[in-house]
Amino acid sequence: MKIVILGFPTRSRRGNALATTYRNLVRELETRGHEVLFLERGASGASERRKTVKAKNAKIQVYRSVSELKSRYAPIVREAHVVIVGSFAPEGADVGQWVTRVANGVTAFYDGDTSETLARLEHGAAHPLTRSLVPKYDLYLSVTGGPALEKLQKEYRAPMARELNPQDSAAHRAAQLERYVAEARSGQLMS
Repeated sequence: MKIVILGFPTRSRRGNALATTYRNLVRELETRGHEVLFLERGASGASERRKTVKAKNAKIQVYRSVSELKSRYAPIVREAHVVIVGSFAPEGADVGQWVTRVANGVTAFYDGDTSETLARLEHGAAHPLTRSLVPKYDLYLSVTGGPALEKLQKEYRAPMARELNPQDSAAHRAAQLERYVAEARSGQLMS
């Protein structure tokens, strides 16, 4: 599968646990034979200073603005089998609106702090997600399970809310992601 992930910088000193979560997931997905492109927002000169990082099939590329993201990566997002927008992606709601409109494959939101997201949704805050954006994603991935996932499906109309916990091994998370994508494509639960 061709997978595009838009998320928190993977080499960031801030939010190191989340960066590690992404790095491990990307590494495992590539080990399983997937082609992964990780897009991260960088400072104005960052993309000129940092070369594209490549590890087997996985690539990390930097974009400077949402308009650059749209103009430079639209064909790749359109053709990807899966496009995942992380909850800490800068301008996540704008990016999510664009992704859910442009992508032909499965679209997913990967939430690193579901309780915070639910609190923001209840108060009408627009970052990184809006009430109207939740049902546009095919899949809602959360680092936590339980009642929050039910609430996302019942109250916010998420078509599929599933746990993808960073506490689990990267191999387990990659296998779960593959299963969830298959379920989102088919509309049926896999056993």
